[in-house]
Amino acid sequence: IGGGQMQWYAFVALPEGYVPETDLLAYVKGRYQGWSEEIHFVLDATTIEEVEQRDLYDRKPMVTRSWTDGPVTLLGDAIHAMMPNLGQGGCQAIEDAAVLGQELSRIKRRSQAPNALRRYWGRRLVRSATVQGLSRFASDIIIRGFDTPCKIVDGKLENFNYAGIVTRMLQPILPIFFAIQFNYLYAGWRNTPILPDGFPDDLLPYPLEKGEGEAEAQKKAQKEAELLAK
Repeated sequence: IGGGQMQWYAFVALPEGYVPETDLLAYVKGRYQGWSEEIHFVLDATTIEEVEQRDLYDRKPMVTRSWTDGPVTLLGDAIHAMMPNLGQGGCQAIEDAAVLGQELSRIKRRSQAPNALRRYWGRRLVRSATVQGLSRFASDIIIRGFDTPCKIVDGKLENFNYAGIVTRMLQPILPIFFAIQFNYLYAGWRNTPILPDGFPDDLLPYPLEKGEGEAEAQKKAQKEAELLAK
């Protein structure tokens, strides 16, 4: 982070409320025993007072209930808290604010606010839920599934266990998966409304005009969102 200082963090899957029997620094050193000398060089330069335990929590995507209730809505971690592995928590909150600002800027009267908030929810529903899922998937893989790939060193097998073998087998596939994943993260910021057919009428994020069907209303809302995003 500059000035000769460095920030480090370690992900460990632990039961909720777990407190190590030793101090946190000694615990981390024990968990990473046998890792590279560079890691332990950093740990040895760290004091006990500089180590903090920060428990991480996320929540399941809320896709069957609206985030809005009349003139009140939610955004950011209040509705789609996610794991930090993709660095998307703050990014998704910014997208919430951008879409919310677009929708509110269109209204002329306070009575139109509830419909604006429902349009905001409809535009953010699919994307935020997808990013939540990708963040949890990345967290589970990193913490529970991956390990140092198994390899042969000086004629001997190293890290020849289930996780090491799986990690080695997935190495050729991961770059393709990551390319698709990050393309979605960086290309979907327009947040056009995408809702499945037969979505409950009482949860529709766009108002239905008199005599207008769901398909027509969704098509109109998507066209308006595309115009706003240009």
